[in-house]
Amino acid sequence: PTSAWLQFEVGCYELAERRPICLEYQTHLDLQGLGITVLQVLAELLPPLPRDQLHASAIVASPAHEVVLLQFQRLATVWEEYWEAATRFWAALLETFRGNGDWNSLKHEFIALGVHSIISSKLQAVRAVLREAERACQQAPAETGLSNVRCLFAALRVMI
Repeated sequence: PTSAWLQFEVGCYELAERRPICLEYQTHLDLQGLGITVLQVLAELLPPLPRDQLHASAIVASPAHEVVLLQFQRLATVWEEYWEAATRFWAALLETFRGNGDWNSLKHEFIALGVHSIISSKLQAVRAVLREAERACQQAPAETGLSNVRCLFAALRVMI
């Protein structure tokens, strides 16, 4: 989570001064890791939804289905943006850990980049799309069964 990146950048004393983010660091790491894993699996299992397919689906799908498909596409997109950033930063950490870099230099680079802010904004974007997907599923016709899926999106928002 954001708190883990901030702790790496500035250390535990400055993290402790930011009570909400410190609490996240102390109590939420496992839950967030599980939520990120579930999101990764969900994103990997989503069928590819090319933009032209959304318009062609109007023949067999109601407008409510299109809204849900659009939200799934948006979820895949914001997930990919988050995952690319997180992977890039973790790769730099791992490379340094393996002895191919300097920890202090990496910390200064991450501070200058604002890595914790980047990760935070990417996760906020994921949460926003999860909220919209939840709403779209809630408004879908009952016979689609999508109204039950909204609980998954609500749970994921809390977890990440």
